[in-house]
Amino acid sequence: FEYSILPFDTVSPYLYGGTGILFDIHIYPSDIAQQRTSPFLRLGAGIKTRVTNRWDVYFYAEGNQYFNDALDGAINGSYNDRHLNLGFGMEYKFGKYITKKNRK
Repeated sequence: FEYSILPFDTVSPYLYGGTGILFDIHIYPSDIAQQRTSPFLRLGAGIKTRVTNRWDVYFYAEGNQYFNDALDGAINGSYNDRHLNLGFGMEYKFGKYITKKNRK
């Protein structure tokens, strides 16, 4: 799910979130494959900047909370594993697009 706060402005903050399941397979030196799976929750926020009508540049920060403490191979205390991502990217829009001028 993604919610753009100012969808028709040149610079628009946005919020997003979702859930999923992580499937992770490790092969340790003993050649024994161990599979770790965990549901997770992802929440994030970012800024999109419109470069042209089709191209956007965005920056974001997201937090991922897993419901398992053994994904990193270590069980530490009573907290589940989590991590933070910071990133940037570019987005290209296909098809007909809606702008502030032609929306109804």
